[in-house]
Amino acid sequence: MLGQGWAGTHFSIEKYGARFAERGMVAMVIDYRGWGSSDPFISPAQPTVTTADPSQALDGKRVIKTKLDVVLTRTRLIPLKQVEDYRNAISYLQGEPGVDPERIGVWGSSFAGGNVIVTAALDSRVKAVVGQVPAISGKDSPVAPVPLRGRALEDAIKRARTGQGAEFETGFSTRRMIDVETNQMVAEYRPFQYLKAVGDRPVLLIPAEKDELINNRANAYAAMEVLTGPKKLIEVPGITHFEMYINEAFEISSNAAAAWFREHLGLEPKKEAARQ
Repeated sequence: MLGQGWAGTHFSIEKYGARFAERGMVAMVIDYRGWGSSDPFISPAQPTVTTADPSQALDGKRVIKTKLDVVLTRTRLIPLKQVEDYRNAISYLQGEPGVDPERIGVWGSSFAGGNVIVTAALDSRVKAVVGQVPAISGKDSPVAPVPLRGRALEDAIKRARTGQGAEFETGFSTRRMIDVETNQMVAEYRPFQYLKAVGDRPVLLIPAEKDELINNRANAYAAMEVLTGPKKLIEVPGITHFEMYINEAFEISSNAAAAWFREHLGLEPKKEAARQ
């Protein structure tokens, strides 16, 4: 299971899925909700406190058909929703013919390096993890809620009452607008605090030596100190964050990830014991 990082889609990581397929694995590359080829978020156009017909809101009615105007949103970047998308994709893949449901690995790059840690921490079906140029934020975050105030609070109120808040431009190779709520959701997202819950599952982290976006010491290297199961860190020398996806760095990172999955998902043939 593969997912891309900040404001990314499947297009830039399909070649990793292809590499895993070449190594004998079933690889599924996903787009998060509202991104790439996936469906948008759906919400009522005008949320209300009460319904027009209160009887329709009774808990005894489990299924209600109704018509309403909705907003289709493709501007949300919500980390925990992305984790939910990983888990939904795992469920889908487990029902795919030819897939061993007990041998599921997750791969994430950049911002998704944190997503795969959280996914593994929450979902016991994950048996192996790979994070590439991983952003595993939250090492020095206080164990307390992030304050919601000022413009962030104003925007939250507006979203709740109208269905849409403000937007800002983000992205790297592709620029696009996303909702201001992203800032609050990312501030509250602390993958580092989920590391211990990964337990004895094997984790491979592949940082770039000259990463200009992520402090490797506070992310990948710090995570190694907390993880308690089989673990390995491969720092690719001499490259920056986005150079990981091309040329020799791609070969190093994709082959290392494929080997890790094959080893820890039990895909390598067992060696015969030497005869005495």
